[in-house]
Amino acid sequence: MDISIIMDMCLFKPIPAIKKPRPYSNQNESLEHYFLTITLAEETKKHTDKVATYSTFGPDIVFSNDNNEKYAFEIETGTRAKKVSDMEEKVKKNNENNYTN
Repeated sequence: MDISIIMDMCLFKPIPAIKKPRPYSNQNESLEHYFLTITLAEETKKHTDKVATYSTFGPDIVFSNDNNEKYAFEIETGTRAKKVSDMEEKVKKNNENNYTN
């Protein structure tokens, strides 16, 4: 048997780098909100590389498809938005600031 084949089988292949999510800071969001945002963003990245997350302004996650149509996720865990009108106001504000238009 050729020794180069054995050597090739024994060499370790590099593991791709794992991107770390943005650090958690409990000043603006709960741990539950952070977890859901990071998890949903990672799942979205499986379908498009055009994904952005925000922790202090705008929608929690903004992504776009191949046609550059923007979509957003606003995650609520129940601590801030208590009424449907609160969410409607957030959507209106995000649309006015051109996050999804």
